[in-house]
Amino acid sequence: MTTLYPAMNQPAVPKGQSNCLYNIPLLENEGSNFQQWKYRVGWVLRIHGLYLLIDGTEKDPGTTNLVLQEAWCLRNYEALTQITLMLKDKPLSSVMHMEITKDTWDTLNRRYKGVRKQTIAYLVSDLFQGMLNDEIALEDQLNAMLQKSQILTSLGLILDKSFIAVAMTANSTPRR
Repeated sequence: MTTLYPAMNQPAVPKGQSNCLYNIPLLENEGSNFQQWKYRVGWVLRIHGLYLLIDGTEKDPGTTNLVLQEAWCLRNYEALTQITLMLKDKPLSSVMHMEITKDTWDTLNRRYKGVRKQTIAYLVSDLFQGMLNDEIALEDQLNAMLQKSQILTSLGLILDKSFIAVAMTANSTPRR
């Protein structure tokens, strides 16, 4: 049974029940999966009504109203728990002293922002330098290329579909 925090109108997990049912891969130490991790964690926080804590919309009420303050603290700690349970040790060590979800989220974003450029370079290179293999189903290989294109889009590099088709064709042609 889901209860609501007073004045917050947000779902809460009943005491004693866990809501950590997601098998999200942990954020790698070097951040190679940061964009995918960020996307997945963002959706987990959204479905639990906690995303407003990381996007800056919902801030510490800083009020003397103990009910409001306690409700915010519980939501903040729930979001912080969701995030930190999905980190490997190195990313965790960079945020484990923090107690505010938005600060934690912002720190992780700053830390792995540079990884984005490296990931884009790697994916573009891999998209055009890979070779299709007769030992693996063609559909699986083409889907892997499309997935790379989708990751590039999530990183801000939007490739025209004809560009992806050229990459697929180039990868099927033997190189000399």
